[in-house]
Amino acid sequence: MLAVAGAGCGELGNGPSEPGEHPLRVGIEAKYPPFESLKGPGEFEGFDIDLARELGKALGRPVKFEDMDWDALIPSLQSDRIDLVCSGMSWTEERTKLVDFSEPYAQSPMSVLVNTELAKDVTKPAQLDVAGIRIAVQRGTTGATKAKDAFRKADFVEFGTENEAAATVGTGRNHAFVYDFLSVAKYAKQYPDTTRVLDESLGGENYCMAVKKGSPLRAEIDRFLAEAKKEGGAIERLMDRWLPGAREKLKAK
Repeated sequence: MLAVAGAGCGELGNGPSEPGEHPLRVGIEAKYPPFESLKGPGEFEGFDIDLARELGKALGRPVKFEDMDWDALIPSLQSDRIDLVCSGMSWTEERTKLVDFSEPYAQSPMSVLVNTELAKDVTKPAQLDVAGIRIAVQRGTTGATKAKDAFRKADFVEFGTENEAAATVGTGRNHAFVYDFLSVAKYAKQYPDTTRVLDESLGGENYCMAVKKGSPLRAEIDRFLAEAKKEGGAIERLMDRWLPGAREKLKAK
């Protein structure tokens, strides 16, 4: 996924949560619709927002969202400024050294948006692995990691937000942008005359919630997700609401 309010709390996760306990402080970057976005001042909406609220109900705890820059999410977990991250965060081996992840609740292919003029002859991602090709990425994301692994000869231009990165492809300043397929498809519709999405992806990503290393909250989240992922459960209902027509493509295995 913004400044974090340090809501008072005791030590997190000393046994199961009880009704009336301190709020569940959920870190998000509210710039990733339809997973999380800002509806109005202090009002958030999206798949992850509703999923976190469902988790809060299951744990008997009110939910308090803390909106912040993506790069601040993991440090905020480590410093106990938030209790968990629910913001389209992908599992990576590198991140497991810093936080504990829940079981996955959704997945997404990592897709490539290309400029129709600069990359007019490109039909497969491998064709972008050439010196002089400029790849736009959002700093600190798995899209950036996947792109750098796939395109070792290309040049990379890093941005603070996905919107900034995608816009440079739509306006012809960079050849390609790598991100999850929902976002890439959105930007292809936003720039229909100058961009297209490559059919081949760079692999899949598992979206998980993240907690501080060693937090017992992870076990509570996993119990919640085991129920939520059942047929007719919260995951299917929220996908049908926020991601219509994409359930099979996004459903976590």
